[in-house]
Amino acid sequence: MQECCLVVVLFQLLHTNHWSRARAFLELGFLRYLGRISYSVYLWHWQSIHLKAVLPELPNWLFALIAIVASIILGSISFYVLE
Repeated sequence: MQECCLVVVLFQLLHTNHWSRARAFLELGFLRYLGRISYSVYLWHWQSIHLKAVLPELPNWLFALIAIVASIILGSISFYVLE
């Protein structure tokens, strides 16, 4: 029940002038696109994390960047091919 109330409050705040900056940020094209493919990215992120076994010598920050980019690319491809 609390989650429903939170959603209603956030919805109301986003449609008022108080949160115009937050609303403008959330309406950025990249974020809207990422929201559209988010389930596909979710399905691919675990496979991207398993790349660490293949690339153990990479620094953690570089591996994280590669895993994020790989998840988004694979999620995007599967979104358009499968869905």
